Amino acid sequence: MALLDKFRTNKNSDSRSDIESILDNLGEVLNTRRGYGSFLKDFGILDLSDQASREQIALAVVKEVQRCIEAYEPRVVVHEFKEVPQLHPTRIAFSLVCSIAGQDRPLNMVFDTQVSSFDLGMD
Repeated sequence: MALLDKFRTNKNSDSRSDIESILDNLGEVLNTRRGYGSFLKDFGILDLSDQASREQIALAVVKEVQRCIEAYEPRVVVHEFKEVPQLHPTRIAFSLVCSIAGQDRPLNMVFDTQVSSFDLGMD
């Protein structure tokens, strides 16, 4: 959530939807390397370059992303976050099934790290 959004008196005048605001916030958190860009010591993703294998990288990403979402995006409730099997050995993609707190409608997000794509499905 943008800092100035907290000071708005008429939230209905905000043209951005809750989902856009959540995605913006997740983008900030998940695209920040821990130790840079914030005064918070645990904000952002750890440097994963010390992981030796694809499996270790995938496991570390799952843990880090889930930790960041739970810590810095309280509007999102994570139900499932896992690696999506890929045919190519260097490609990694993840599926996140979550919901917005207080809503029953699930959000399905797929992150593909090789082609820098992101897909959001709403059921």
